[in-house]
Amino acid sequence: MKNLILNLDGERIQIWAQVIGNELWAHFDGQTFVQDLQTSSRRKSRSGGAVAENELVAPMPGKILSIKTSKGQEVKKGDVLIVMEAMKMEYSLSAPKDGKVEDVLCQESDQVLLKQKLVTLNFEG
Repeated sequence: MKNLILNLDGERIQIWAQVIGNELWAHFDGQTFVQDLQTSSRRKSRSGGAVAENELVAPMPGKILSIKTSKGQEVKKGDVLIVMEAMKMEYSLSAPKDGKVEDVLCQESDQVLLKQKLVTLNFEG
């Protein structure tokens, strides 16, 4: 994991980035972004790497440090759901929008894999 410091319009911004396989993963301000290096396809991972709209997945291999939510809990956009450690850094994975937690698929101290499902969410009214 590389620590990048950018100066944008006088504002100092810190970004953590790593190449995993054919993808560039960058973590900034609680969000993870993925760039496919082969196709130039870019996507914003939903606050940690959503494979589908209703899934929160691990943006990289790591260890679950704490779970800040539980099954059935109402969450607001930006609420921290999972805190994990990867590459000696702590990452807060948050809800991409308002909704309800359908299931928590991990436990504290679990070692998780890249793109492993951690939480399923329901965003219907």
